[in-house]
Amino acid sequence: MIRKNPFYILDIPMSAGGRQIYAAAEELSLLEDPAECEDAASTLINPIKRLAAELDWFPECDEPVISSIRESVSSGKAVDVGGLSEIRGISMVNAEVYNMQLRNGSSEADAGALSGADAARQILALDYALRGCGLADVLDAVNEKRRAAGITLADSADLAAALADKRSRMVSEITKMLTLLDDEEYVTAASLMAEQLREDPASSVGSVLPGLIDRYELQEQHLIQTQTEILLKAAFRLELLAMVFDIPGRLREFTARIEEWLRYVGPLITVAALRGTENKMVADAAMDVRDLVRIISKAKYELTAYKFARILREYFADMPSVTEVLDRDIENATSFIRNVYHKTPEEFEARKWKGRSKI
Repeated sequence: MIRKNPFYILDIPMSAGGRQIYAAAEELSLLEDPAECEDAASTLINPIKRLAAELDWFPECDEPVISSIRESVSSGKAVDVGGLSEIRGISMVNAEVYNMQLRNGSSEADAGALSGADAARQILALDYALRGCGLADVLDAVNEKRRAAGITLADSADLAAALADKRSRMVSEITKMLTLLDDEEYVTAASLMAEQLREDPASSVGSVLPGLIDRYELQEQHLIQTQTEILLKAAFRLELLAMVFDIPGRLREFTARIEEWLRYVGPLITVAALRGTENKMVADAAMDVRDLVRIISKAKYELTAYKFARILREYFADMPSVTEVLDRDIENATSFIRNVYHKTPEEFEARKWKGRSKI
């Protein structure tokens, strides 16, 4: 929390040297907790300990911007990140972390009102800020203030270690925010984060998103498994009916079930695809659903099998092992319709009477 940062406690700039640090600590100890002032001074005098405090402060900002941030923090308000044009890099990260901590520390009633969309927005804002931090840029910003203070400069090895520790603390804060969500809102947050990864794969470089979705899979394992079992039971019932009843209308209901299932497992598919793998549980379930294409075709619903395979091909586009089989299904259905009816599937469907059920 910014309130516990030595620069905040002593109310001194990052360019403060030893004499200014001790003077501020001595003066404030008359009004504030002397032990806290002494600890803050001790941290800033030690070059290694000071680095963590610098990385949790605002090295890229000048004093007028920092004064504005101090004012927000002192009054218990969120930092207006959008209104501070000069805030960037690690300073932006710290402002976003502070805003998240402020939200996490809200009253229980307020915490209960946190939606998955709100949580995802804050996490994505922090992720975006984190991706904007280059090691060299952070090191330059820190050392610029250290030169002014006349103290030992930081090196890249120490900075990398300090940033790794900072990242770990950030993930803990994000995890704390996610624990404020109920299961369904957590699903929403994970889905929105996965959507960001899909739209911008660069988000996975130096960000926290893939790891958060791994946590989602572990934390919501029971919920995901339950939804998968519901889907597979529905597929089994449809398989039993396929040989007896007209099924296109039932497939419409079943595709809605698939879409609901994808809401829960979609984040797992996205992260696995970015890593060049597949989530085995999800891929196995998808293959079980794909088996309906074969059964529907066997029941002489060739056009329905073709259309259903096309739908599944779109749903499971990020799972190569499944789409490879579906591509063959589509090709086989197309060849059958061409050979028997001398038309493409689309031409064959067009000549069906208007009252025929469709999926």
